[in-house]
Amino acid sequence: MTTVAHALGRWRLLYFNAPTRGEQIRVLFKLAGVNNYDDVRLDYPRGLDPYKSAAMGDESPLCGTDMCPAVTSPEGKHVVETADIMRFIGKA
Repeated sequence: MTTVAHALGRWRLLYFNAPTRGEQIRVLFKLAGVNNYDDVRLDYPRGLDPYKSAAMGDESPLCGTDMCPAVTSPEGKHVVETADIMRFIGKA
């Protein structure tokens, strides 16, 4: 399994290929007019493994939680937890 590197200047969403918490964030991106994001859809349950702290150390976008959804801003800031992500995108 490989990771999808964050491209500066673009948003990145990491979530499983399922219409649950990730879908709320996808809809918010659409409503906010954000079209420049990478929608990284992971296979369940192992797709998240390459992004976990054990694999990436301090560079992990999962902020030490090893859970998703996770969003990386165009500037490289990582945010996890659906409510925090939605607030973060709403303020951007």
